[in-house]
Amino acid sequence: MTAAKKPRTKAATKNTVPSAADFVGEVRPVEIYGLTCPETGRVRYVGKANDSVKRFKSHTRDARRTERKTPVYCWFRSLAVEGKQPGMVVLETVPHGEDWRQVEMRLIAEHRALGKMLNVADGGDEPHCPTKVRAGNGVRNAKKRNHVIWTARRFVGQEAWWMEEHGSKIVAERLRHVLFLFDTVTPETRMKMAQRIVGMNHGAS
Repeated sequence: MTAAKKPRTKAATKNTVPSAADFVGEVRPVEIYGLTCPETGRVRYVGKANDSVKRFKSHTRDARRTERKTPVYCWFRSLAVEGKQPGMVVLETVPHGEDWRQVEMRLIAEHRALGKMLNVADGGDEPHCPTKVRAGNGVRNAKKRNHVIWTARRFVGQEAWWMEEHGSKIVAERLRHVLFLFDTVTPETRMKMAQRIVGMNHGAS
């Protein structure tokens, strides 16, 4: 005998029907931001993000942790050697539903007219990288990655973040300086630094 279906309660219906809060991430406006030269204030790179502050932090983190050789990351590292970093400004905010691609392309073109930019593409969806291709690139990069150096970078980066979050900004800056040294020393010295950091981490655990 089949059990009778229980009537759907108001509470159950409320839990299954999506509310506007479920789509907050989908209706947020798009921010077209610029990364500025700390010396001249000129915009050197234009990008897009839903949260430009978080995107700036990810740019900074990726410049430290990865070995990507794109112009913008090389620029981040060259500034860091001098103890500097780019500024960030929101150039335009594009409401949800409007075409942010055209706005980004226009702003890149405008700033290119004023001087050399670090953007490789013209903006919008160019260059388009399919998800499968991006995933394949990630696998290949992981295979080429030196695990000891990658582990050392990750550990020091996490420690710097933790120190800054807990008010130890001086210690955080010293740790970031260690990260930037990785890009200025010889490969042999870089490996020795990484081995020592990883060894210290394992010894403390």
